[in-house]
Amino acid sequence: MEVTQVPHMNGGMGETSYANNLLLQVYPLYVISMTKPMREATITALFSTAGTTFPVSLAVVDLRCSCGPNTLYAVYDFIDFVIDLCNVMNHKLPEFQVFLNDLPDNDFKLPEFQSLHFIHSSYNLQWLSQVPRGLEENKGNISMARLSPPKGCLDVLGGRMEELVLGSRMVLTPAGRRIDEPPSEDCCNFWDLLAIDLNKMVTKVTK
Repeated sequence: MEVTQVPHMNGGMGETSYANNLLLQVYPLYVISMTKPMREATITALFSTAGTTFPVSLAVVDLRCSCGPNTLYAVYDFIDFVIDLCNVMNHKLPEFQVFLNDLPDNDFKLPEFQSLHFIHSSYNLQWLSQVPRGLEENKGNISMARLSPPKGCLDVLGGRMEELVLGSRMVLTPAGRRIDEPPSEDCCNFWDLLAIDLNKMVTKVTK
């Protein structure tokens, strides 16, 4: 029997683990906390539109990192708030199906048509639907800030729309910027620092 390798991030243990080497775990946690009222309002609207036909099972997807201290933060909030709403609105508590991102052997990346009730993502919607123009002239850099086509965003939203049950909800919190210049000059300057180190490593190897 053929065995295939499934690439995924390192686990939460050890010196090389994702959780122990991602300094940006703290800020996304702050963002998730700040957007809690938005998620609660969205979940309330989901229940309000469901009325007496609310499903006996809720399928929830969190598209963020599946390793580290932030993994289940939003999921816990979702379940706790749904429990409170069910008590207030006299709904029977539904079963919860929770799917996380980047886990090996996780097949939620191909969900059935109209099978999800709530999709959440915070700082994990970095996409490229095509190779940016001028990439060959982007020497010395490891990121493309200005030329990323908007088609990627539309494809992501369109795909998620097909997966959602009619009347369901989605909360996305992408990284933004305050100016029109590349985000490396605003919120993502760590890409520049990483590029400097990688270029130094390449220079040492080629000498």
